[in-house]
Amino acid sequence: MRAERNRKSITFAITLVVLILFMVPFYMLVVNSFKPTAEFLKNPFALPQSFNVDNFITAIDRMNFGKSLFNTAAITVTAVVVNMIVSAMTGYLFARRKWKIKQDHIHGISGIHGGSFSGIYDTPCKDICRSSGFFPTI
Repeated sequence: MRAERNRKSITFAITLVVLILFMVPFYMLVVNSFKPTAEFLKNPFALPQSFNVDNFITAIDRMNFGKSLFNTAAITVTAVVVNMIVSAMTGYLFARRKWKIKQDHIHGISGIHGGSFSGIYDTPCKDICRSSGFFPTI
């Protein structure tokens, strides 16, 4: 009983340390994004004296946010549509064709390698969008 309690306490302490290690950079990112540069350099861990959104406005202006968002949406929609069509055709093939190996093995192999097929569609989608002239920033 006591050993179980000690094990849980140690597990909790390790989890707490890992949580702090992961959350400190996130805290600094959020807090310092609302500070002017001079205040950030003075004390990066302190809360901002006044909340300032100028950093966000500058970032949105410099990166051409609207065009980047449109490009990202266009590539994502194209990739999802192509992936749905190819997946539907592949699913139909797997369901209708008689295979010499067990159907479970086919589904297992396609499930394992499914994530690696995204690169097959991603590059042609980018090439099509780039050659169309609509998305010169891709």
